[in-house]
Amino acid sequence: MIKPMLCGSRKKDEIPTGDNWVHEVKYDGIRALAVIEGGKIVKMQGRSNPDIASRYPELVGAKVAKSNVSCVIDGEVCVFNKDGTIDFNGIQHREQNEKPFMIELMAKKYPVMYCVFDIIEYQGKSIRCKTLAERRKLLEATIIPFAFLKLSEQEYDGKKLFAKQVKCEGEGIISKELSGTYDDDKRTTWIKIKYFKEAKVRVNSYLINPRGIKAIGTWGKCQVTGRQAEPLKTLIDKNGSAEIEIQFLNRTESGAYRMPTYRGLVG
Repeated sequence: MIKPMLCGSRKKDEIPTGDNWVHEVKYDGIRALAVIEGGKIVKMQGRSNPDIASRYPELVGAKVAKSNVSCVIDGEVCVFNKDGTIDFNGIQHREQNEKPFMIELMAKKYPVMYCVFDIIEYQGKSIRCKTLAERRKLLEATIIPFAFLKLSEQEYDGKKLFAKQVKCEGEGIISKELSGTYDDDKRTTWIKIKYFKEAKVRVNSYLINPRGIKAIGTWGKCQVTGRQAEPLKTLIDKNGSAEIEIQFLNRTESGAYRMPTYRGLVG
């Protein structure tokens, strides 16, 4: 089983610049490697699941390269809304169903798009040692986009691309070194810069844990650590609730906040 390359992290004011960097949209989906034989996708694996092919019937068996081509590509399986934004809840529906009837039903309701950004094996040989620029050129010459597969778009101005993601409330960007190799299961030359939104929410209770407290409200829960925990705990004990500010990635179908991070008390 192949372990895909991973990303390091930076803040939004640390976006890399320079001619050796290229930037792509950070897709909020399911990481997937696809094996292509005879020009068709014959197998798909997730980050930790060796076989996810049955979940995506619109991709498996699809002709995405010339008939004499065998290769392995890397990308993200996503579901998009009609306005072009990512539908995270849609991909969750696709990922959580394993019964054939439900897979077929969900495929019609939430069709996927396989957003491909790399190629790591070609004609039976590993090309991980080639630079990203070389691999990208081969990827564009090899893969044939169709209704359920596209190549990731690249932008050389990372700040410009991040600003676009902020405007459409996307998840952020991935910055990559053009001279970088593909390193399985390592964080070397790829960097993710996430776009976190902000919200004010009310906390009604908490649970004590070794790191501090887990603040709980009808919106969800988040960890509050160190010295920040005691003032919040005291306020909840005194008033029965407290208003706090959090950062979050996006919201689920039920309205819960994904990846909430405590920022501080309001007021």
